[in-house]
Amino acid sequence: MLYRLAMRGCGNPTLAEDAVQESLEIAYDKLGKYRAGTSLKSFLASIVVKRTYTLVRAEKRRRVREDASVTPQGLASPLEQVEAADLSKRIQRVLAQMPKKRRMAAMLRLDGGLDYAEIANTLGTSEGSARVLVHLALKELKAGLSAYLAGEQRDEER
Repeated sequence: MLYRLAMRGCGNPTLAEDAVQESLEIAYDKLGKYRAGTSLKSFLASIVVKRTYTLVRAEKRRRVREDASVTPQGLASPLEQVEAADLSKRIQRVLAQMPKKRRMAAMLRLDGGLDYAEIANTLGTSEGSARVLVHLALKELKAGLSAYLAGEQRDEER
């Protein structure tokens, strides 16, 4: 779950692994601040999400300093891998356009599998607000991917 959250937040497997590892170190150091009776899952998820965003910002600063983006050149891959990569990029673009709190709520719900109470605890908001944030995020994802999904349905009809 932690890796999925980090991966969705940054889209880079290496950066996601670093985020999870550093988050577990932070969680160990902050274990004294963990309140018994609350969800350990949401405690860890909030640390991973925050650490992922910190690493993403650091990565962006590093790229600006280098003044060049390196695009990985891999071997030709099967059609399914290309389609999956395309969908992943589309999802990341839609998520990147959302307000931060809405994006975090969607990631915690979809990738982290957290319930609304845990999302609310992680984001420091009410459970009702967490439900609204997730609903709006899903609505925005659906709208942002509608053209892609419509094209996929036409392919299936053939």
